[in-house]
Amino acid sequence: MSDVLPGDGAKDTLPGSSFRALRRSVPLLLFAAFCMWLATLVGEQGMWLHYRDRSQWSPLGASVLACILMGCSIVALLNPSIRRKRILFTLVTSFAFITLGLICSFLYWYSWETDVMELAGEKGGLHRFETTSDPKRTDFGFVSQGVLVTSEGTRIVVRLYWQSEDECMPSGACFSAYGKPRIPGGNEAGRYAHRNGLCGSITVYSPHDFAWASSLRGYAGPLRGAVKEAILAYDGDGAALLCGV
Repeated sequence: MSDVLPGDGAKDTLPGSSFRALRRSVPLLLFAAFCMWLATLVGEQGMWLHYRDRSQWSPLGASVLACILMGCSIVALLNPSIRRKRILFTLVTSFAFITLGLICSFLYWYSWETDVMELAGEKGGLHRFETTSDPKRTDFGFVSQGVLVTSEGTRIVVRLYWQSEDECMPSGACFSAYGKPRIPGGNEAGRYAHRNGLCGSITVYSPHDFAWASSLRGYAGPLRGAVKEAILAYDGDGAALLCGV
């Protein structure tokens, strides 16, 4: 007789055989996913405090420790005696997903901090950009998200502030422009940037040397532009509304 694991659903006995096929139920998977999501939130908060307070503990060291703990959890799950105990199995599985969430969070935000430090070393002047979203009007003017290509070739996610609507570039555009990068501080704006993976911001001056990026956004850019022009050729508010959609 096969072992019944936590979260098992109905059991089907195959015709002519004593083997019982187990249909895994969703609740255990949902609980594991919740544990990983919660660990990711905790890791993000810890990495924000690490950045804001310039803490001395090492995210890479914490990631290695979490990897060791996750490995121990996986080894424990291979033990049949643990798999037979519903509560113990659930606890060990949850712990494994918690450590996995912490590992992903620590490594991602450590990469974010590395990009921020590299962006801080960039001087004001001419930079190369690629937009990853269309500009939108905010209380601070027209804003979009993009990528700044550093002098070392690193692609860093930044928020772009445009001087006017006429200068705004659509999603998928590559261009050169002048500006001085600003990295997030320890205030609410910096907290927002950290939570959304924005390594900094820059006000774009005199964008020029336009080209479409060699990416899916860049390939779709001319098509989107042609469709927009075809829609705006019709009179009425419906055309503008459809373009906004």
